[in-house]
Amino acid sequence: MTRDKKRKRYVRAVAESAGDRYARTARLLAGVRPPGAFQLKELLAECVTRPRADIDWGISWGEAEEEFASPVFTSDVLGGPVPYQSVLKLAGLLSQEGPDARLRAERVVAREHAVVAGRARRFELGLNWGVAYELCGVSGCPRQPVGWIGTRCEKHLAACAPEGTVDLAEAWAFARNDQHRERRGDPAVLEGSPEADLLVRVAVAQGVYEQAASALLHGLFEDPEMIDEVYWDPDEAQKVRDSMDRERARLDAVAAAAVRRIREETGVCAACREPLPASGGVPGFPPDHCSRECVPAPPRPRGHRHAWSFPPR
Repeated sequence: MTRDKKRKRYVRAVAESAGDRYARTARLLAGVRPPGAFQLKELLAECVTRPRADIDWGISWGEAEEEFASPVFTSDVLGGPVPYQSVLKLAGLLSQEGPDARLRAERVVAREHAVVAGRARRFELGLNWGVAYELCGVSGCPRQPVGWIGTRCEKHLAACAPEGTVDLAEAWAFARNDQHRERRGDPAVLEGSPEADLLVRVAVAQGVYEQAASALLHGLFEDPEMIDEVYWDPDEAQKVRDSMDRERARLDAVAAAAVRRIREETGVCAACREPLPASGGVPGFPPDHCSRECVPAPPRPRGHRHAWSFPPR
């Protein structure tokens, strides 16, 4: 595609998203390049040097304009008006990467929002309001990531290798146990957390619930065979066992609910299209299949794809 055709396609897309005429949009975007790859410092340079742009948003703010209308500047990088606050908030989210962070514009809807991506992270910037927040790292996904895990939303966590989910469950559980020991609290405080529930749901979808549950319980409390060795006080050892038993029962209930939800949503086996069983325990394979024989063989491993790794293009 020639540069002129790319330019016309870009102007047409902006005009359609803004509900404006092609000719008027072409005049407004004269000299503005279509969004593509850039460095954060380019956008920051525009933010600190460009004057405030007078934009007709098509509505009347009246006396509330100063309070509700976000000041904007015209950006060559993103191809239109961008609020100063959106850029500054994006810079805060990328503080560890620094101004040299390389980004690309994944999607720009004129006067509404822009999605930019760099390495394993994606961000949405408001173009009519000064906001910026992180999105799931999977291209095209509009959800926000589970921040304490990494760059993916709950739906796309299941795309990581099952071994990675078990490793992650163990690492999170040991970290939570370390915090508990520093506080010297009752082991009952380790029971019941949304993080553990999320890890269980992901493990159920991947067919590795038993491995993940064992990793969680071991990390949160103790190796069952070592409780008496670690806790010399019989009463304290019994408290740990009681907490572990209650948490196991709770995790089993979360897992069973996850199986029911998946099978109700899918209805039939993903492989043979036979109806899925309406009852039964938590299977040791993905519950959207009717049996282990229907589960396709995994591809040759190339190392763990952890929940925090960037999905392949």
